[in-house]
Amino acid sequence: MNQTCQLLISNITSGSIQFSLHTSLIFFNQTLILPQIINELTTIPPAVYVEYLWSFDSTYSDTTSTFHGIPVNNAGFSSTTITGYGSSLSLNIAFNQSVIIDTPYLNLSQHSWTFEIWVYPNSLLASNDYPIVTQCLTLTTDKCLHFTLRNQKMYLGFYGDDLQGNKTLTVSKWSHITYVFDNSSRNQSVYLNGVFDSSRQSSGYYVGAPTGLMIGRRNDTLYRFFDGFIDQLHYTNRAKTSSEILDDATLTFYFSFDNGSIYDSGPLNINGSIFGSTSFVTGHIGDALQLGLSFESYFYIPRLVLLGTSNQPYSMSIWIKPAVINSSSIIHVSSGNNGSGYWCLGMLDLSSSGQLIASSYGNSSISINGPTLLQNNWSHIAITYSLTNGLRLYVNGTLVNSTTPFSYVASGVPSFMFLGNPLAGTTCNGAQNQFFGALDEFRLYSRELTTSDILTLSNL
Repeated sequence: MNQTCQLLISNITSGSIQFSLHTSLIFFNQTLILPQIINELTTIPPAVYVEYLWSFDSTYSDTTSTFHGIPVNNAGFSSTTITGYGSSLSLNIAFNQSVIIDTPYLNLSQHSWTFEIWVYPNSLLASNDYPIVTQCLTLTTDKCLHFTLRNQKMYLGFYGDDLQGNKTLTVSKWSHITYVFDNSSRNQSVYLNGVFDSSRQSSGYYVGAPTGLMIGRRNDTLYRFFDGFIDQLHYTNRAKTSSEILDDATLTFYFSFDNGSIYDSGPLNINGSIFGSTSFVTGHIGDALQLGLSFESYFYIPRLVLLGTSNQPYSMSIWIKPAVINSSSIIHVSSGNNGSGYWCLGMLDLSSSGQLIASSYGNSSISINGPTLLQNNWSHIAITYSLTNGLRLYVNGTLVNSTTPFSYVASGVPSFMFLGNPLAGTTCNGAQNQFFGALDEFRLYSRELTTSDILTLSNL
C-alpha cells in the first residue's frame, strides 16, 4: 500500500467516502472497495503491521470482530486447547466441517504475510491432504493459496508453485505450524514448532483473485478437509523473522509484573492470579511481585498444557530476591488446582540454608542443587530440560549443575503452577513452606533454552 492510501485510511470519518488519486480505489469506513473487480465483495487491504487473531474462544470471528466466519456442517468448538482455557475450533472430517470467511476479503495477493497456527490432528493419513487455510477461487498456477498437511508434513502451495516441508507432524498432539511468504524475495518457508523446516523461491507471486478464506477445507473437486482441532490462528501482514517465530511457538508465558500487571505478555495470553497479601515493589527490571507479606500468599497460573506433556522440553527463567532465608517453595507444579493431586512437585525450592534445589520427574523425583542465595540480593535462575541433556540449573547465566539424560514423566494433563506456596501439596516432593521475597521477569518456554539464550536473559 502506498503512502497516499495509508493517509486516506487514517483520516476517513465514519460513513464517509473518499477517492484516492487513483480513481480505481474507493475507501468507505476505512475499507477498500473495488466493486467492478470483485463484484461488491468488501476488501481489507494490508497496512503497516496489521495482525489478526482467531482464538476460536466460542466465536468464529477474529478478536477485532473484523472477519466473521460462518461454520459449515455444524463445525463447532472443543475444550481441547493449547492455551488451557477457552475453546478451539473442532473439525470432523467425517462430516466435511469447515469455516468460511466470506467478507471482508483479506487481500493476500502480491503481499508478504505470516500465518501461525496451533493444530491438533486427529488423523494424518499419508495418502490424504488436510487443508488448514485456503484462498482458492481457481485451480491455476499461482492463483490458489493453500496451507495443507500433505504426506504428514507441512505444504505451502500457490498451485503448481509449491513448497513441501520435511518434518513429520504427529496425531493427537499440539504442533505449532508457520507459513511465511516474503513478497520482496518470493521466498516461501515453513516452520514446525518454531524451528525452520524448509524454504524455496517461488517461480511467481501469489496473484489469486479475491475470494474468502476457508479454514479446514480446500474447495476443489476432491473437497479435502482437516480432521482435528485448530487454535490461535494468527495472521501478520509481513514476513516474520525466525527468532520471532521461535518465540511465538515456544514462549508459553511471560510475566514482567510491571505496573502491577499479572497479565501474560506472551502469545497465548495465559493470565495469572494473585492470592493472599502481596504487593508490587521495585524489581530487577521495572516492578516485581512481593510475596510473603502474610502466610499463604502466592501467584497462580492455571492449566499449562505442554508442561503436562511427557518428554516435552521446557525452560523457566526468573529473577529471585529472597527477603528471608528459609526452606520455601518458589515454583510448585501439580495436576490438581490446589497444589496437590496424583502428580505434584516442587520444581524450584530453597533449602533452610538458602541453597537452590531444582527438580523434575522421571520414574521418581530427580533433583540437583545449586549455590546458596544471598538475602535481599537479586539472582537470575534458569532451569532447562530436554530428553537429550536432562535437567540443567543456571545461576546468573552460568551452568552450575545438571543431570544425565532421562525421560520426563509428566502428569498427562494440563498442569497448575504456584509461585511462593505449594498450598495443599504437603505430601509432594519439594519444600512445604511460604517463600518470602520478590519475583520478577518470569518466563516459561516449551523448548530447551541454549546457554546463549540464558546468558542474554541474565544480562537484561
